[in-house]
Amino acid sequence: MHYRISWTPQLCVIFMLAMTSGLAAQNFRIETELYLGESSKSSSRNVTVFSDTSIYDFLMSDTPVSEPLQITIFDRTQKKFILIDMQQKMRFELDRAQLIKLLEGLRNETMQDEASRFMADIQFLEDYDIAAGKVVATSELIRYQLKGERPSDSTILPAYHEFLDHFTMLGATDPQSFPPFARLRFNQIIKKYGWIPEEVRFELNGNEAFKRTMTARTQHTVNMNLSDRDQERIELAKRCWMSYRKVSMAEFRGLPTSAQDGLIDQK
Repeated sequence: MHYRISWTPQLCVIFMLAMTSGLAAQNFRIETELYLGESSKSSSRNVTVFSDTSIYDFLMSDTPVSEPLQITIFDRTQKKFILIDMQQKMRFELDRAQLIKLLEGLRNETMQDEASRFMADIQFLEDYDIAAGKVVATSELIRYQLKGERPSDSTILPAYHEFLDHFTMLGATDPQSFPPFARLRFNQIIKKYGWIPEEVRFELNGNEAFKRTMTARTQHTVNMNLSDRDQERIELAKRCWMSYRKVSMAEFRGLPTSAQDGLIDQK
């Protein structure tokens, strides 16, 4: 399958964003604001709700009454994703094994592309300041800078770490997404320090083979309590999961019929 890189708000949040032996009930929320370039106005806002053994991510509309445009559910027990398009009233499902298969295929394809090969097996040089809660990870073309801190309740870390990796890998389902391998590598650094980010800055500098450039940052706000509105969103996600029609990955991503070759048919 051919991947066409397109910088969408959903992609950038994923790009800027561990399996566990047991699943405890952890209930908290993280709000993420994405800023592209030097803009002071956010490009998108996501609300991620961690509730018991499921994670619900809501891409919110930029309207006075903010409502979900897309919902992604990850069932941590079954290791299964449900992606919901609110406007087209459809859903697409896949499990972790299918996602890993897609990821491996994407890695092989990326390695065969001279311009994009650097993203498939990236290595970072790491500089950190533990006292300030800062770490910088630098490669030839990509640079991450993180400011974060340890959560007041460390029991939320397994769920957060699982969110980091699985929602990053989810980019492999979208042919217009940036390959997720650099972010997966950076996730390892985040997990090593046991921090939850307050801010992540990202820079992509092009070269003769890969000419794209980009700067972006995300702001993250953690709340250890779920509100009534969070509970309402969870119930909405469950209703849509049960009632919206199930479609293939190609249909969900809006790909032509010919593009279904090599994709997992989820219908």
